Amino acid sequence: MRKLLIYFTFLLFLSCSKEDTQDSKIYGSFSGPQYTLSITAGNGGRFNAAACPATTEDACRNIFHNSSRFKTAKVSFPAETYVTIRAFPDEGYTLASWSNGLTDEIIVVFLDSNKDVEVYFSQD
Repeated sequence: MRKLLIYFTFLLFLSCSKEDTQDSKIYGSFSGPQYTLSITAGNGGRFNAAACPATTEDACRNIFHNSSRFKTAKVSFPAETYVTIRAFPDEGYTLASWSNGLTDEIIVVFLDSNKDVEVYFSQD
């Protein structure tokens, strides 16, 4: 049942996104225990994100990313969901880091509490 709920969360997250030009998106809530993930992109880039139906962080690193790219998003997910986030620097910018200090293009966040994630970019 839990995997089914995560799968539907993933589908809902993908289906809510419509345009690459949207600046932000707030998604609805789900029944049962849940946590909120707030994501913000600094000047010079955007991000996209997807809930991962897998049960390990490594399995989520190569998950399909939808084409929508946002500056901000606030999403409620079922507790203990993995969320894959990918940074997209604008032309003339590079990924500097994430708020957790990582510098990978893709990070995976495990929602065991409410989380705030920021991605920072620097000009070339």
